[in-house]
Amino acid sequence: MRAPTSSADATDASTSSASRFDPSSLHGRLVHGTCGWAAASQRLSIYTSAEAQTGESRLPRYAERFGFVEIDSTTYAVPNPDVVRRWVEATPDGFVFVVKAFGGFCASTVDARSLPRDVREATTSTPSGRLSYASMSSRAKSMLWDRFNEALAPIRDAGKLGCVVFQFHLSQGVSETLKAHVLECRSRLLDGTRVAVEFRDRAWLEGDVGDATARWCREHDLCLVCADELEHETFQRDRDQRGLPPGATRRRMPTRIESTVEWGSLVRVHRRHGTTERVLDEEEIAFWAANLDALRPARGPIWFAWGTEWRDAPLQNARALDTAAGDAWSYDWYGTRRLRPSRAKTKPSAAESAIASLFARAPPPRPRDASASSSSSIRATNASSSRTIADLWARASRDPT
Repeated sequence: MRAPTSSADATDASTSSASRFDPSSLHGRLVHGTCGWAAASQRLSIYTSAEAQTGESRLPRYAERFGFVEIDSTTYAVPNPDVVRRWVEATPDGFVFVVKAFGGFCASTVDARSLPRDVREATTSTPSGRLSYASMSSRAKSMLWDRFNEALAPIRDAGKLGCVVFQFHLSQGVSETLKAHVLECRSRLLDGTRVAVEFRDRAWLEGDVGDATARWCREHDLCLVCADELEHETFQRDRDQRGLPPGATRRRMPTRIESTVEWGSLVRVHRRHGTTERVLDEEEIAFWAANLDALRPARGPIWFAWGTEWRDAPLQNARALDTAAGDAWSYDWYGTRRLRPSRAKTKPSAAESAIASLFARAPPPRPRDASASSSSSIRATNASSSRTIADLWARASRDPT
């Protein structure tokens, strides 16, 4: 497999000579994104009706507003490298992808149908149709890692890979065995690929054990993910969210707020139920604004991944945190978009469309021997058209871009 031409440090990735974007401008700054972008529930108001139809058509416009995206579909299946390459080509310089690791590497068991076909054919079927990574043969494991690395290669080769996130389930408690597995997973990735780890069992994060977990992450250059989740939602299946049970108290799950690597920090915020409940209130926003110092990396951004899918809630939450944190932390990604040429198709303004239409309807040139009356008519028409064009250009100059 072709090695990338530069390191996986997305914040220091080389940019084209035509770009004026300086990736170091993101160091220690808030960079916002969402947990996925292609679902029906993630249709933001920034998209035109045509752009909103597919995830691929949304991405160029999305990348004008957000500095990164978490690819969460990789949890469920390994994508085709050609599809991934199109995602990369749809995004500008400085944009990065945070990729969730395939679930087969993280979960206790996985549905065999989610495996790539050649890998599935190299495994032994079970009555339940599920299998564990530990039960796979060495050959099947190597094949699975090859497929996953092939999917990552277009992102990594473009210098747009932020990190790969390994997320471990609530049932996966503190153990040296799981630590060893994390290190094995990292060793299977292409050299230099950066890794973040999320332990959903909070026993990994609290008290003396939490201190030990953070030390271990620092020793092995692993980004310890901060997850902002509500207790009642965490213990309800995503597809069966029912909201706060009667008589229950709304509580945020404990998390470890600490920078463990120099190249970046990752916060994942989830609100899984309701509508306006997914817009964080002032107290919730203030909590994160007050804790940013503990997350500031030496030479990378603080990625905030908003899993708050309801209308424009991710945009609202990002804007609220930027405002609360102030200029020392916020980075105006949208305001600096001209530093990073967009891949989004720009719709012409109404005035520009009218100009094009006017030229399309322009009369053909008259023969030189046309009658004097016809020449007068032409001169009158041209004068009228000139005035119309001038008016339209004046309108066009006032139209917002």
